[in-house]
Formats: sequence, structure tokens, C-alpha cells
Amino acid sequence: MGTYKLSRHQEDLVLTQLTKSILPYIGRPGWPCPLALDHLSLILRAHLLQKYAGLRKSPTVSVGGLGPWQKRRATELLSQNLMGEYGSRS
Repeated sequence: MGTYKLSRHQEDLVLTQLTKSILPYIGRPGWPCPLALDHLSLILRAHLLQKYAGLRKSPTVSVGGLGPWQKRRATELLSQNLMGEYGSRS
């Protein structure tokens, strides 16, 4: 069995904001929308697991992107274009 943290005196700001965001819709015609409830339950479960069950998101690894020389060149081209050094191409 996993370990969980019990937090009685600490306000959970994520839960507070989730509650505040759905309060205006409760009781309205069409509430609860199945898609909205599904989305809300995914957010709630992810938050509870990360905060109270010690589950952490795995770090994202970026693959690809621009090389250092490509970033420098792109920055140079953007700067020149913003300063008007490149005329309009016709």
C-alpha cells in the first residue's frame, strides 16, 4: 500500500480554484455536461495523485529543435527584419 500525506490545516489552492470555477454552473440546465465532468475528473485525479500520493510527472525531454548556430541566425534575421534592413520582397 502506498503512503499518502494528510493535510488538514493547509489550504489546497488547486482544489479551491477548481471549486470556484464550477460553482457558477451547478444547477444550470445542461449541467453536468459529460465531457466537462470527464475533464474535471482527470484534472482532479492528476492533482490528487501528484500532491498527496507522491506521484511526480516524469521530466519531459525535448528532442530536436534548433542548434545554437540556427538560433543565432534566426535571431539575426528577425532583428534585421524588425529594424527594416530587409526591404519588401516583390
